[in-house]
Amino acid sequence: MRRYGNVFGVLLVGLASLLGVALLIRMAWNWSIPDVFGFGPIAFRHALGFLLLGLVSVGLLRFGRHRDGWRHFSGRW
Repeated sequence: MRRYGNVFGVLLVGLASLLGVALLIRMAWNWSIPDVFGFGPIAFRHALGFLLLGLVSVGLLRFGRHRDGWRHFSGRW
């Protein structure tokens, strides 16, 4: 997986960019973000919360996989 890590990252960034552009175009007609996804604001907040928790956990796991990753980011060299 380490070998394909950069390719996977590039694909994720590309997908996120396309999604962002699609959302901006869609919001040009309808300025309510939950309406873009087709469900209510409370469900949208829950979905956004799960997405943010997932991103945080992925980031922490990514730092943990690198050699001396935690020590590098804690300020102790």
